[in-house]
Amino acid sequence: NNTNWYKVFKLVDVDCSGSIGYDEFFRIIRRPLPCLAISTKEISHDELKGLWKAMDADLSGSISSQEFMVFMRRLEVRRGFAQWRPQVLSGKGPKAPPAELSPIQFETLKENFRKLRDEDFKKSYDAQGWHWQGSISEWEWPHVIREVLGIREEQLSDDGVFTAFTTLDSENIGEVCVEALLSEQSKDSP
Repeated sequence: NNTNWYKVFKLVDVDCSGSIGYDEFFRIIRRPLPCLAISTKEISHDELKGLWKAMDADLSGSISSQEFMVFMRRLEVRRGFAQWRPQVLSGKGPKAPPAELSPIQFETLKENFRKLRDEDFKKSYDAQGWHWQGSISEWEWPHVIREVLGIREEQLSDDGVFTAFTTLDSENIGEVCVEALLSEQSKDSP
């Protein structure tokens, strides 16, 4: 089961605030279609509260995209879906994203990474309240692409964002070293 958790988060974040509040979360779970319509017989109110608390790792009262994606990724791993690959949903069912970026998409990434230094990443991470360790995790990647690099969805789709990550995470360890991204060698090929 390959899921693009960033896209799911964006769908659940109905007020587009960048985080999911408890009311948003509750409505998505309980309301009828197009929501999940899960009754209290299937998931009790206490179980739903427990799920909320498990997802709200920093106890802020809202679930950030990072918290959501970390939680869902860990759930995937526990269920044996450790091989993470994004998907695009179409009217005909799921289809895999391109195995590699187009030359234009790759050039867009290169140009935007060329403009940055390690200090820029540290500043962005500090602004998010994240600890900068010199690498970008798969959960932080969408934030880096959209907010730090300023690459819009018209330039690189969400599936392209994750295709870029899986290409650059060649060892499949769930993170990309920024020093390698900023080096001359990685600028010439993904």
